[in-house]
Amino acid sequence: MKLKIFTLSFFLLLIAFPVLAIENFDSYTNNTDIDTKPNWTYVYGDHLKVKSSNAQSAPNSLAHADGYGSLSTKYHHYEDYDSFQIAVKDLGADFGMWHIYFYDGVNSIGRVTLTNTDFRFYSSAGDWGCGSLTYNVYTTFYAEFTSTQLRCKVGNGNWSAWYNHSYGLPDGVEFNHNTDPSNTYFDDMQVGNEQIYFRITSPEADDPALDESWITVSGTCPINGADRIGFTNDCIGFDDIQYTIDCVDNAFSGQFYKSGLTDRIIARDIDSISGDCVDYDDLMDFIEVEGFEIIHGYPDDWYFNFNYYDDYNIKILSPSFETALTLPAGSTSADFVFDFDYPVAQLANLNFNIKQYNSNGDVLNASFHNKDLDTMTDTSNYPVTLTASSSQPLHYVVQLTESGEMMRQYPFGIYVSDLEFVTNPDDYGYFFPRLVDTLKKKIIFNYYFAFHDGFYNMFNGTYASVSGDALDITFKSVSSNKQYNLDVKIFSASDARVKNFASSLRPYIVALLWLGFALYLVFRITHLFSDNE
Repeated sequence: MKLKIFTLSFFLLLIAFPVLAIENFDSYTNNTDIDTKPNWTYVYGDHLKVKSSNAQSAPNSLAHADGYGSLSTKYHHYEDYDSFQIAVKDLGADFGMWHIYFYDGVNSIGRVTLTNTDFRFYSSAGDWGCGSLTYNVYTTFYAEFTSTQLRCKVGNGNWSAWYNHSYGLPDGVEFNHNTDPSNTYFDDMQVGNEQIYFRITSPEADDPALDESWITVSGTCPINGADRIGFTNDCIGFDDIQYTIDCVDNAFSGQFYKSGLTDRIIARDIDSISGDCVDYDDLMDFIEVEGFEIIHGYPDDWYFNFNYYDDYNIKILSPSFETALTLPAGSTSADFVFDFDYPVAQLANLNFNIKQYNSNGDVLNASFHNKDLDTMTDTSNYPVTLTASSSQPLHYVVQLTESGEMMRQYPFGIYVSDLEFVTNPDDYGYFFPRLVDTLKKKIIFNYYFAFHDGFYNMFNGTYASVSGDALDITFKSVSSNKQYNLDVKIFSASDARVKNFASSLRPYIVALLWLGFALYLVFRITHLFSDNE
């Protein structure tokens, strides 16, 4: 004789736990035992009998073997389960007392006792009410378990609070009845065994997250309770975690301050034994998001770092400048040439827009220039004339959007000088370019400028760009699935702290280079005027 096993995916929408196995006893003939089943194994005791009457789902139900006297029978499930339900009907006469025990191996987690119409649960944490049934009507009893807690309810009533127990998830169930007559029937016994894991579910890995701001972190947790969950971004700083987030109905949600120094988000249960970002006990989880910055300035609505859109870019081919272009006195405009990077398949969805702002950050023209890329003659050499003003600086924001979503944007300014001769840093690289041209004609200064220009070109040439984490060093460690496939970063050249340290060394390195060149000049001049010449 075998249990009927159904896959009830749709049932997940109707009850609070996933049902993976169901027994409605309809595959048995009347008055037979349910001793041998593929998912349940008879362990010991008397026999519950299949009855072709009083069924909730026709034609069969389950009842006391002979309707009266004591009974005790235990069944073992083939794996742990975390939810249990059974429909119960009493005809209204004296039916004595029923106990349904839940076992983890040979250890009793607790029992639900049915006396008259009341269901009451007993465990190591004490006892509490689950709800009541109505005579002559099937009422469903529900129980849910974690490895340390359990709760119950009856019918459409409210769930009880979570109570602790002393063992793990149950894998057995025992029906026990006292010596009084029984007029009680059972039907539609179901269990579920979807384990609840400790997981961060929102945000997901590589989701964009705003640096230096509060973000909401949510997830699932196997142990319910107050002040159980804490957040950090440091894999070796668990001692400093403040556990202020509650786990309610196996879910948590709280606010976490996303630092610009790291993209790591770690959530940890207060009882976890983990000491780093390796998940030893399924009570810790971490992800890495994609942080980005917002620069607050003239305009305050443009995004500085869109590095998660690496396939999109707006390049200014000419004129050459850094953050602002300075024009000679009397200039009223400047001719720009743009080049665009984009996925070719998205060409029909791309739009190029230029916004114009005054010096106070007020929008003068939200569409100073607007053009769909698929209507451009050449997207790698697209000319646009921008207005300049001698009365105030004008600022522009160039934007590349795909189907209305911002892919890349950045600002620059255009200034008009009151001098007829102006220079921009990328054009010449010198503050007094005409003086440099004159000095280069003198042999002694020519050495200097040859040296200077050589180093300038070395460090300012156009090369293939590398990723921001190209110099990061990682090693493999054990991940939660016990495989050596977890990358643990031990040195991060892309980390803001490392960049800050390297930047602080740069003046000293430059000073040493200048000192070396000065010594070279001294020895060179000394040699020119020595007696050997």
